Amino acid sequence: MSIICLSKPDNVKPDNAVVKSTELVSVITPMYNAELYISDTIKSVLSQSYENWEMIIVDDCSTDNSLRIVLDFADKDDRIHIVRKRKRAGVAETRNTALDIAKGRYIALLDADDCWLPNKLERQLEFMSGTGCALSFSSFGYIDKNGNKLNRLSKAEKHVTYARLLNSNPIGCLTVIVDKRRFKNIHMPEIPHEDYACWLELLKQGHTALGLDETLALHRIYPTSVSSSKIKSLSWVWNIYRRHLNFSYIRCLVRIVVYCFFNIYKYISLYI
Repeated sequence: MSIICLSKPDNVKPDNAVVKSTELVSVITPMYNAELYISDTIKSVLSQSYENWEMIIVDDCSTDNSLRIVLDFADKDDRIHIVRKRKRAGVAETRNTALDIAKGRYIALLDADDCWLPNKLERQLEFMSGTGCALSFSSFGYIDKNGNKLNRLSKAEKHVTYARLLNSNPIGCLTVIVDKRRFKNIHMPEIPHEDYACWLELLKQGHTALGLDETLALHRIYPTSVSSSKIKSLSWVWNIYRRHLNFSYIRCLVRIVVYCFFNIYKYISLYI
């Protein structure tokens, strides 16, 4: 695996953090041709009330101005680190590249077109400290491609066990924070729905993910063919059950039926 480090990945501790902490948070952001949104994404991290973080942006051979935009931010704030892949690798490998060099105790995930609200890290780390959980997530809202807020909300469930997670994925990737000291290994399997497969691996180790029912992030959505994307998503979930978890054919069929039921309920609840 070849990478080019374009900025020095030193741990920089701010002098005037609003929230004092000795724990570093590593923000993992894969990027490919995100010139329209990456500025807003980075600004949402820069605006965090909790300032002891590093942001590792892995550029997966972008052909637009994404890299130049990030370099401008990195020149002004040395908590922002840039890694560039020599060859296209996909989102799972780009995240794993960042995970390999992350220095923080806590790992937070944020895609290059999503945003956080300013108190995201502060509130969620307080929540993790108060509950002692190893993996947390939160509620999140939605914005369109132009950044306009949509009347939709994904509410965080209070507790998600491995058994519950097998039914569907209620954990929004852009809201996740993981205490890596509590897990044997954190990596993204190089398969579609890699985040879902990763949460399954982590919770299978015996942990319960805890949800904070506060809207702390905004997920950007685009107009797509709903029918085709849902069919494709089901095929990816089947692959996770069948090949990644090695479930029997019959067990996979049962799980897919349950998965469909839970996701129909989730889709309806977004608009209630």
